[in-house]
Amino acid sequence: MKQTIIILFFALMSIFTLSGCGTISTIESPNPNPIPTAKNDTQTPTTLPNNAVQSKARIASNLVNAIDTPFVSRYIEALDICLSGNNELIFTKSEGIPSEQLYIFAIYAIDQEFFARHSPNESTSSGDAFFDRKDRKYHIPVPTIHNVLDRYFEKTIFDPTKIDGYDPAKNEIVTKIFAGFGGARNIKVSKVEQISNDSIRITADFYNMDNSMVIYRKIYTMKHTANGWKYISITKS
Repeated sequence: MKQTIIILFFALMSIFTLSGCGTISTIESPNPNPIPTAKNDTQTPTTLPNNAVQSKARIASNLVNAIDTPFVSRYIEALDICLSGNNELIFTKSEGIPSEQLYIFAIYAIDQEFFARHSPNESTSSGDAFFDRKDRKYHIPVPTIHNVLDRYFEKTIFDPTKIDGYDPAKNEIVTKIFAGFGGARNIKVSKVEQISNDSIRITADFYNMDNSMVIYRKIYTMKHTANGWKYISITKS
């Protein structure tokens, strides 16, 4: 009798175990972003892990807060100083920006990126990487210019033949002067709007130096990407 009970017990346990192996429990995450489980290394994931999505959402929610004094100094004031007069950067579609302005912008961007990484007290400068001691000129590869422009605009059409000093044999711009932009602006940001998950619109008023009047106003539409900020349009009134 005892032996029969033991046999029945193990039989029942086997049935329960088999039933459990055939049951799949599904728990839905409140923020589901699954990573593809295919083992094909050539497959490009189409979704992001939760932490990446959360990080992106956090950045997007704080875009307005990112517009601080260093941002205005780098992306608005310095740009207005180096691209002014006949080369003032005003556009609604970046592919229509003239090559001369794109070249100046690329130099400005390289200069600003350098100073963002280095102390002002360092003896090096933004043009050192391009300086040739033999002819004492700066040699700026056209691919470098394209790479810079791609970081700051959605689309541009840069024609190096429009730039003085272009060397077609080496596909580079050769110049005696690299940077050296100087000047000052009296800017007050009057409005910042987040117009989409990754884009903002900044209204900047440019005052005379005694703050008695607004000389002109510019509206910057900018997009935040993994590589920083892109200019979508700049208008002036």
